[in-house]
Amino acid sequence: MTVAPHAAYFPDFLTPCAEVPDVETGAELVLATPSRRLRAEIGRLAPVDGPGATLLGELARGKPAALWHLRRALQLYCRSLIEPDLEVLDEGLRVECAGGVHRYLHAGPEGLLRWLGPATRWQPPVLVVDYPVDRDLFLDGRGLALIPSYFGVYHPVAPADPRLRPVLVFPIHAGAGCRPAGTAATT
Repeated sequence: MTVAPHAAYFPDFLTPCAEVPDVETGAELVLATPSRRLRAEIGRLAPVDGPGATLLGELARGKPAALWHLRRALQLYCRSLIEPDLEVLDEGLRVECAGGVHRYLHAGPEGLLRWLGPATRWQPPVLVVDYPVDRDLFLDGRGLALIPSYFGVYHPVAPADPRLRPVLVFPIHAGAGCRPAGTAATT
């Protein structure tokens, strides 16, 4: 929670742009973040005092023990909260993507943007997104990657750095998938 808080800012280095086939590859990409970027992004999180301040300071300086701790946390999170329900998650994401493709084919790009959910509104030529930070993101011809997520349940999110690939991660639609019977939501 110290490195990935539910807050207006979430470090971009935790969500690599590359396709990530498994947790080990994802952890390696996260830990390969250039030290300058680590310092800048973690610096935006840094609490003034407390145990979180020590961990964040050590991560920002690229200390091996702190990086090992982050790798271990990513591995444990994946193994504990994602892998047990991976089949359900995969099926839900396939349903969600099929719904997006269907919407795009029948209503075009504007219909797809209107389909994203109650936190988004297509007001041509602007996609308005309810977001905890007021900012404009100009695509400059780069396109926008839309990524459905089980874990972004409150509102869509995008990278904080406008120079990164434009991505909008949006909450998966309720009908796209469900958790196995008898289990509680983890997010």
